[in-house]
Amino acid sequence: MGPVMGLDNALQLTLSQAILHYSLFVAMFALGAGFVFFLVEKEEVLPEYRGTMVTSAIICGVAAVAYYYLMNEYSPDKPFPSTVRYVDWTVTTPLLVLKYPEMLRVRGIGFATKLILADLLMIITGFVGELSGKTINGHWTLVAGGSTTEHYIWGFISTIGYAVILFLLLTEGKKLAENQPEPIRNGIKKMNVYLWSLWGVYPVVYIAEALSVNNPNINLDWFNTASALADVINKVGFAITAYLAVKALSGDSQESLERVPKKAAGKA
Repeated sequence: MGPVMGLDNALQLTLSQAILHYSLFVAMFALGAGFVFFLVEKEEVLPEYRGTMVTSAIICGVAAVAYYYLMNEYSPDKPFPSTVRYVDWTVTTPLLVLKYPEMLRVRGIGFATKLILADLLMIITGFVGELSGKTINGHWTLVAGGSTTEHYIWGFISTIGYAVILFLLLTEGKKLAENQPEPIRNGIKKMNVYLWSLWGVYPVVYIAEALSVNNPNINLDWFNTASALADVINKVGFAITAYLAVKALSGDSQESLERVPKKAAGKA
């Protein structure tokens, strides 16, 4: 592994390259901070919800390490290390969808298994399609034997996995949430917004890669910067939304306990 390209070298880069490099640094630190935060705060929620806090910490920790490697390997004149991102997503996105059954306190593995399998279908097939080309100097170049058609086909299959996740959350997930306390219901609704909107950044980047093959005006540096920003929001922001939901419920439970007279509480 070579030395990390320092921020002071940003003066030698174009604007888009410098901002992309900067975004990789910021993402690494933001995700690292999230890792520490969720580990520290897990004791502030009810015991039954501490698992989701640990999951959040793992997600941020894995992603922070991935961004360290992205930051370390990034060089405009070399292929952008997209494989590192897919390794990150193969670990972290199943954990992200696993937060739903954790928060909903679903017994059994049925709902969780279906979410994870759909997620892995989305990530693995997307990675296969990514192998059709490589990004150098903000432009996607096909590798030997690769084609944009192949890229799009695997992207379409990947989108099926994404659609299955949304379907499961709109059907089984919605039913499971109906009997949950209000903070959990509201948290689940906000978490859904991330999946319906900000997860859409990644297919846009994926499509932009293929379009850039014949369009030199498409600069993928900006799209990779958007992916870094989306990763921070979809991991740290998503986890904070879950944290606020379980923390609100934990606070309500603690206040209720404190209002119970000690003698009465002892009899219980």
